[in-house]
Amino acid sequence: MPFLPLAWLAAHSLCPPSFAQEVRRHPDRADTVRLTLGGTADLDAVYRSAPLARARSAIAGAESGAIEAMASVRLTADLTAEAQAGLLLRTERIPVGSPGLGEDGQPVRLREAWIRADQLFHESVSVTFGAQPFAFDLRENGSAFFFDPYNAESWFPEVNALLPVSAPDTSQPAGAVLRWRTANAELGLAFLTLREGGPSRNDEIAYVSTATQRIGEASRAGLLAAVMTAPGPRTRLATFGAGLSYRELKDGLELYGEAYVQRGSAGVTFVGGDQFELKAKGIGYQFGARVEDDPWWVEVNFTSLSGDDSAEDGEEKRFLSYENVNDLLILESNWYGLDLDNNYAALKAAAGYAWDRRLTLKVAWGRFTLNEKAPHLPAPPPRIGKLGREIDVMLSFAWTTQISIHAGAGVLEGSELLQAVFQDDRAVVAVFGTRIQF
Repeated sequence: MPFLPLAWLAAHSLCPPSFAQEVRRHPDRADTVRLTLGGTADLDAVYRSAPLARARSAIAGAESGAIEAMASVRLTADLTAEAQAGLLLRTERIPVGSPGLGEDGQPVRLREAWIRADQLFHESVSVTFGAQPFAFDLRENGSAFFFDPYNAESWFPEVNALLPVSAPDTSQPAGAVLRWRTANAELGLAFLTLREGGPSRNDEIAYVSTATQRIGEASRAGLLAAVMTAPGPRTRLATFGAGLSYRELKDGLELYGEAYVQRGSAGVTFVGGDQFELKAKGIGYQFGARVEDDPWWVEVNFTSLSGDDSAEDGEEKRFLSYENVNDLLILESNWYGLDLDNNYAALKAAAGYAWDRRLTLKVAWGRFTLNEKAPHLPAPPPRIGKLGREIDVMLSFAWTTQISIHAGAGVLEGSELLQAVFQDDRAVVAVFGTRIQF
């Protein structure tokens, strides 16, 4: 895998571009309008200090120093003016040379295989069948606060979990999505199997309805209702939420907020040999402001995700989600850090600057605390409340339209969580990598 970028560059230099080659249509498939082939290759050298590496190793097998790679290839076919199909093959993001990989290298997964019919029964209606991404991304910035299972792990293992960290992973949404779109509004209905468990009672499934409305020139409001099921008895979790991204006060200023409540059942627990239903009572919300004045930007955010202080009270108060928030490298990142999912409050600030739109700098800071102090840790103190203060610096350079280079580092200090478990309240991560896309 480390040689994939070099191989791609060699192939790109030796072969004429696609638009310079003759394209022939099969006589039996003359209606096909267009075929599009694309892909990405990511290669990162990552260093994690001992406490972070040990924490990641416990949940994901990460190492203190590793080369981590991931590549994907996408094929999209415009079959007719109203029908499109797509395939996406992607490798797992695994450290190169990890034990057990063998001679075959990283495993390859079929991440997408779908077909979409537009203008179905009505010019505003489309239906997509198959393995596909589906997210409620109110701000349209690739950072879904509650629902993006394509880029998030299952919520089910977090039920009655002792700590708010989880192994980085992604779900595999597959099913049917119906969309009704106009110039300013969109309704979405999704029936998605996220993890196949054999019999239907063992599947992880999401039934989701969303509605978004454009307001003015650039603002957007949204509503969500979702029911999520998972293996096991009495596991049916309902979530209701609403949000607003408002940009009408002043050019370059965005005010935003989202809030969600959860009810239903998160499964069962056993106390003293008796079985009890876990009643879901999670709450999650965020609000913030962002100012952009090219070439710089500044953003401030407050996030709160509820937690649970007892595994024996018949209630599940953690906010359980398929979030895809990766603002900070250590505490939030799915690939580099601990990927916090619930039970924390965070005040975050970030600023960025771009030189000639090719070289960009981002500085981010966050202060994190547990909403419910964590019980039953293996080392004193018996309960902890501070997750720590983190500061990150990230530099990105767009070498060409196809190749970018990035480098950055993050430092976490004053973490009672790491101190309690690993006897060190400080963690460091550093990354240097490249992305190739075509």
